[in-house]
Amino acid sequence: MASAALVNAGLWLTLITNLPHAKPFLPLHYTIYFGIDLSGSWHKALWLPGFGAIVLVFHAIIGLFDEGRRWMRAWSILGLLIQVLLFSATVMLIAQTRLNV
Repeated sequence: MASAALVNAGLWLTLITNLPHAKPFLPLHYTIYFGIDLSGSWHKALWLPGFGAIVLVFHAIIGLFDEGRRWMRAWSILGLLIQVLLFSATVMLIAQTRLNV
């Protein structure tokens, strides 16, 4: 759980430091068929680490109340996996923003 918390803290830090705050609209979602189909302010991008923090707390609570060390370990690994996937989405968002700005 500590490593998942560190990844989540990295999510917050990466988004806050790397997204341009002066631009009113940033591309937030891109599809290969339609191009940019979601844009908004950089505040909307903070939903990614916010969702990750909620998932982290939820998995920590379930891991504590669940019986058996195997289930606690499984919830912790799943929480870490979700944080890593959110971090990869954050990296793609920053790359997309830098290419289109």
